[in-house]
Amino acid sequence: MIFPVVPVIGMVLCFVHELVHEGVAVVQGRKY
Repeated sequence: MIFPVVPVIGMVLCFVHELVHEGVAVVQGRKY
């Protein structure tokens, strides 16, 4: 589900990050 969020000073956004993904070896350059 996607919910629109309008940022407000002092607001906190919490979410569950259960995204599973596969990693790949870095063979050139930077990982980040």
